[in-house]
Amino acid sequence: MNVVSMLAKRRDGGPEALPDFSGCKDAAALRQAIEKLCAPFGLVSELDIRVYCRNGRQIRGPGLSRKWSVCLLRLQTPDATGAFGAAYGLDRSSTEVLIAPELPDDFVA
Repeated sequence: MNVVSMLAKRRDGGPEALPDFSGCKDAAALRQAIEKLCAPFGLVSELDIRVYCRNGRQIRGPGLSRKWSVCLLRLQTPDATGAFGAAYGLDRSSTEVLIAPELPDDFVA
């Protein structure tokens, strides 16, 4: 059974807060940043990155990004994926992890 757990940037900067991905200007840089984040737990075996844009002025405001991504990843082993997820406060039984980082407005998909 696949268990997918989600990581999103915590606003309070708690211990399981994701790093800031605002320095990633394209998908290759985002992939590299995610692989670096996962490196202490093993190699990434699967990584699917989808980029989305928000439109409309109702979502604009201080601290709100207009672009974000959904990144589904799996490390080489379920144990490695579980350990990665557990380090960020997720259930250790996760076999896939979904990361949803905000991106800079000048991100190029």
